[in-house]
Amino acid sequence: GLTTAGDLNVTGSAILGGNLTVGDGGAEDQKIVIDGNATDYYLGLDDTDDTFKLGLGSAVGTNAALTVNTTGLATFPLSAGIKATGDVSGSARGIFVTGLTTAGDLNVTGSAILGGNLTVGDGGAEDQKIVIDGNATDYYLGLDDTDDTFKLGLGSAVGTNAALTINT
Repeated sequence: GLTTAGDLNVTGSAILGGNLTVGDGGAEDQKIVIDGNATDYYLGLDDTDDTFKLGLGSAVGTNAALTVNTTGLATFPLSAGIKATGDVSGSARGIFVTGLTTAGDLNVTGSAILGGNLTVGDGGAEDQKIVIDGNATDYYLGLDDTDDTFKLGLGSAVGTNAALTINT
C-alpha cells in the first residue's frame, strides 16, 4: 500500500480496482469535493447531525440539495424544490421542504402524507379529478368542466355515473 502524511495529488486519471474509504472514523466531516472551474459540489458525511449530504460548494452541510439521515429518510431542502421532466416514483420516504414538480407521473407505492395543501389542476379548461382505483370498482371526485360542477361518482370519467353533484 501507499501511505502519505500529506496530500496525494494525481494529475491524470485514477483508476481504483478495490474499495475507497473516505475518513478514519473520527469526529469530523468527511467529503468528496468535485472542484469545478466556477462551481464546486460536495458529497459527504456531516458529522454534526450524522447525515449524508450532497450540495453546492465545498463545505459539508451548506447549501445541501439532498440529505439522507440514519434511518434512510431522504430530504430535499433547497428552496427551489424538486423538478423532474419524467415520471417520479419511489418506495421509500421523502420530505420535500418546498415542493415537487414533475411533468410526468408521480408514483407512490406506499402511503402519501400531505402536510400542506394539494392542488389538482392548472386552471385549464378540462376535467380535474382524483380517482380511487379499486380492484373491481373505481370512484372519482372532481370538477366537471362541461358544467362547472363538483361530482362524486362511480368509475373514472368525471360526469358519468355521478352519485353526488354540487353546483356553483
